[in-house]
Amino acid sequence: CTIVKLPVLAAKHHMVGYIPKIQPGNERYVHHLMLYECHDDNPDQTFRRHVYKSGYKCYTPNMPDDFKKCKGIVAAWGLGGEAFHLPHDAGYPVGEEHGGATYYMFEVHYENPGRAANIVDNSGLELLLTPNLRPYDSSMLTVGHDVSSLHLLPPSQALFTSVGHCPAQCTGALPQEGITVFAGLPHTHTLGRRVKLRHIRNGAELPTPFQDSYYDFNYQTMRRVEFKMMPGDHVIMECGYDTTSRLTYTRGGLSVSDEMCMMFLHYYPATSLAHCVSKLPLKNILLAMGVTLWPVSSSTKQLGLRIRSPVRYQNLTLSDYLAVVLPGDMDAAKRLQEANLHHSQQAECYDFGKEKIIAVSSTFDCNNRDHDISRASV
Repeated sequence: CTIVKLPVLAAKHHMVGYIPKIQPGNERYVHHLMLYECHDDNPDQTFRRHVYKSGYKCYTPNMPDDFKKCKGIVAAWGLGGEAFHLPHDAGYPVGEEHGGATYYMFEVHYENPGRAANIVDNSGLELLLTPNLRPYDSSMLTVGHDVSSLHLLPPSQALFTSVGHCPAQCTGALPQEGITVFAGLPHTHTLGRRVKLRHIRNGAELPTPFQDSYYDFNYQTMRRVEFKMMPGDHVIMECGYDTTSRLTYTRGGLSVSDEMCMMFLHYYPATSLAHCVSKLPLKNILLAMGVTLWPVSSSTKQLGLRIRSPVRYQNLTLSDYLAVVLPGDMDAAKRLQEANLHHSQQAECYDFGKEKIIAVSSTFDCNNRDHDISRASV
């Protein structure tokens, strides 16, 4: 991850497209490219010192805390993707003073399973800017399942479905007139076989905005998606996986050997909502697994999460239980599928830069989507 600064522009400009520039010969190693807005009360003081530096490994302890202020995605490219051009009535505003950002975090995800040595890469995104402004400012909204190690996929399943929600408690932050979604990039890793975006309004399901029943990990490009999202709507991202090639549980994460379930939606007019995801609460996952854990205290936290019951697995770490015991429990796999589809989840949604938390750890009932959340911390 590196910080880049927008060149000085005399007037407001719109980004109207972006083109992937993958260094020839490195196509097999470049997995995805992401560009995030960076915001702070004093952006020059916070981010300028990081510009033109070589960067850091993303989301590790060595990555400066300043980078965590770069949250909202404005451009996304995945393996096999093509150049993307916004429609003629929308453009992404660049520049802090014009509703965009001046500093950005550029994330490049590499995969090098063969551990080839001495690879130097100069891949990037070419942004297409124009001073001829479009009628609407555009933005991007990330929806789906939270990237979490507790996003669990059982092995030996011909089809296992994970679900991520963007509930009414989050879309309530949208303007009264709503937003128009015009494109989307679905994203899973190598186990993904199906992706579907569902749209709920007032408890009734509307026509499916997007579905790909033959998802290909090697063809991750922006798709044309057209639908209107209104305040209070509920959007659901479903991902179907084939885990018959795996002998143990697959967890959520950034590595290509982990899994994800997300979709990056381009829309207009621009709003503050940038990120809207959900996940199963830990208690629901443990219920599906059929275990309880010992309480964690300051004196025991270094031991990790440990099994309390069943007694025969007592004191086994949760990670070891997942790796050794649970893969053979097909009933647990069925319960986990039931939990993914029907149990309550926790949603998290926030604005660009994560400066304003719209809703965090809000619990809602997946079977009663148009009702209020049962517990909320807003």
